[in-house]
Amino acid sequence: LLFKDIRPSYVISQVETRKELIYLIQESFDLSISNVKKVGNRKLKDFKLFTRTLDELIKFIYYFDKFLPLHDNKQFNYIKFRFNLFIKSYN
Repeated sequence: LLFKDIRPSYVISQVETRKELIYLIQESFDLSISNVKKVGNRKLKDFKLFTRTLDELIKFIYYFDKFLPLHDNKQFNYIKFRFNLFIKSYN
């Protein structure tokens, strides 16, 4: 399954709540790409099925940022801040 083939509704169906989405994104910051596959958590493993590369992970997070109205959520704003730092360090 390629990232470009993924529709928002499919991805949303893999994440039951916004809290889970936030958890998945937080986990993606804290684990290296090579270690993500080894994590036993089912949700994180499912998430990893369609984010095989760092580039796909970046696109995925941007995708959710545009698709879900999470901007009023304080926790998500913190994640966006972390993600921006992550992008800067990656570049």
